Amino acid sequence: HARSGSSLLTHLLISNSEIAGYGETHTQYESPLGFRLLVAKIAEKTGKFPGAPDERYVLDKILYNHLLMPRNVDLLTSEKTRVVFLLRDPAATLSSIVRTSGRDEDAANQYYIERLATLESIARQLPPPAPSLTLTYRQILHSTDQTLAALTSFLGLAEPLTEEYEIFPTTGVARLGDTSDNIL
Repeated sequence: HARSGSSLLTHLLISNSEIAGYGETHTQYESPLGFRLLVAKIAEKTGKFPGAPDERYVLDKILYNHLLMPRNVDLLTSEKTRVVFLLRDPAATLSSIVRTSGRDEDAANQYYIERLATLESIARQLPPPAPSLTLTYRQILHSTDQTLAALTSFLGLAEPLTEEYEIFPTTGVARLGDTSDNIL
């Protein structure tokens, strides 16, 4: 969901040479074509060509219900797909949504409730053993080493994830991720 710490997590992930991406691509996943569009968008924005020998994953950050509906959850069941659910404390999330989006509290609450319901529906529909991992923003901040080790293992990365991340040309760009001075 929005304001969950997803920009921080995205930067930690795409700083690893095995993962290509840049943040929110706003790709709609209604068919496998969505994944091809994702690869094209990442190549266009980053100059990296996902699928190169050293790149094992293509990352997208999906923060809105219309981009992946529960009825399309079967798109996530490929053995090549990994799903990471990232959650943040509701009070901090809602405060951040109101502060950064210009939404009033009612609109922020409505988005958050609908988003969590959709995430729950998607999680429940993923057939076992579909590879998914649930993390919290708190774990990333306060149990960083253990969380990154678990994520490295979950993704089967040869190069471990670290708390150091790069700044990219897409960092801080509106509609691609967090526009704050510091990604936290």
